[in-house]
Amino acid sequence: MRLLVIADVGGEETRHIGDEAMLEANLDAFRTLIPNVAFTIVSRDPAWTEARYGVEAVAPFGFSRRAAAGAKRRAMLERLLAGQHVTADAVAGADGVVVSGGGNLSATWPDLLYERAALLQLARKLDKPSVVLGQTLGPRLRDDERRLLAESLSSARFVGVRELPSAALALELGVPMERLWYQTDDALFLEAATISPESTTIAVTIDPLVRDDEAAFGSLVSQLRELSQTTGARLVLIPHAFGDDSMPSDLTEARVLAERLALPHTTIAAGLDARQARQITGAAALIISSRYHPIVFGLAAGVPSIGIYGDEYCRIKLQGALAHARLERWTLTYDDVARGELLTNALELWRTRDEVRRALESCREGWRNESRERWAAVIRALDPTQTIPTPGASTMFGRPIVDVAPALVSALEARRKAWEWERESLEHEMGLRRTIRHYSSALGAKVRTLFATRPSKRRKRPAS
Repeated sequence: MRLLVIADVGGEETRHIGDEAMLEANLDAFRTLIPNVAFTIVSRDPAWTEARYGVEAVAPFGFSRRAAAGAKRRAMLERLLAGQHVTADAVAGADGVVVSGGGNLSATWPDLLYERAALLQLARKLDKPSVVLGQTLGPRLRDDERRLLAESLSSARFVGVRELPSAALALELGVPMERLWYQTDDALFLEAATISPESTTIAVTIDPLVRDDEAAFGSLVSQLRELSQTTGARLVLIPHAFGDDSMPSDLTEARVLAERLALPHTTIAAGLDARQARQITGAAALIISSRYHPIVFGLAAGVPSIGIYGDEYCRIKLQGALAHARLERWTLTYDDVARGELLTNALELWRTRDEVRRALESCREGWRNESRERWAAVIRALDPTQTIPTPGASTMFGRPIVDVAPALVSALEARRKAWEWERESLEHEMGLRRTIRHYSSALGAKVRTLFATRPSKRRKRPAS
């Protein structure tokens, strides 16, 4: 069997450890379950991908990333479905199409959304089975993207989502319940490299967007410094997304963070592959991250973790990861960090880390069972001779309701907290607007008074 797989990978200069981790875990699973399986990977750097993973690779279609280029993307999609392209030829030569896990089916990355939609629609046109693994859907979608995603997902024989908000959106888009699966992340059981930690560490991964909020970033630095000094744990900064030095990346962020921390034993673990990052992160005593996959690696290794988010997309992902262990309360907003709440929460989690570790370990068997059942469903979906089973009354999202119910309760509680946060943010914004109106009104009154009391300057009439 040859599978065509798309993942957000390609080249040393644009590496993202989380996307690589999901791809590697999925390749491992397919190689275990399908004898002599072969892969063609859609990659931005086919030569690099072929050498790294021992596969064949082709370039993506090349949709525009510009938000305003929607008409151009739609026209290109129509041409691809009607004509030929080397990647379309790769779909024709495959036995099935796999969309590897990720959070790129969103308005934030329209080019990535269109790449995946094009492959799913080509698979349908060529009568090839397709599966979608481990996705975060939305939450932001433009009208054309919503229609395109609904049309594309309708033909997939399996749609895996990592969070219940994504599951709810999938149902809204028309994905049949019997094809939808609420799952843990693709990389949860990625085999780690063998690297032994030298001392007690706290793993920290911070993305460049955090530094855009100087109040939050400055407070983050001081709280991390105090956390390290209080616990005696060494900070290990683990970048997950890379680029060249001309653009902000996790690596440039780690360098700034290390410089401002000014702690003698802080290290930057740069240049890791996915398995090495999984090992070093999992060997820590505590994880603090604004990225998603350090949290996943923490769940896998039984390490207490705190997620930091600045928008709804990141909230859904970080709380969604922790919801699989009912630990989504351990997330903070940038405003929370600016107020100094990171240190308070981190020290509480540090004190209770043994209890949290035991709770995480108690989840592992359930996660293993879910993974086994999910992969059986994925392999069944890729076999065109198999029919998709109709869900029974006791199932939801492809799984027994008893397994989903705790996460559903956690998701509702997380949503309640999000509403509170949104309400507080709205009240703060309304307060600022009232203040602005007050000062604008006072300024206007002052200006009117000045104009009313200034001396009159009348022009003299010229002599007739």
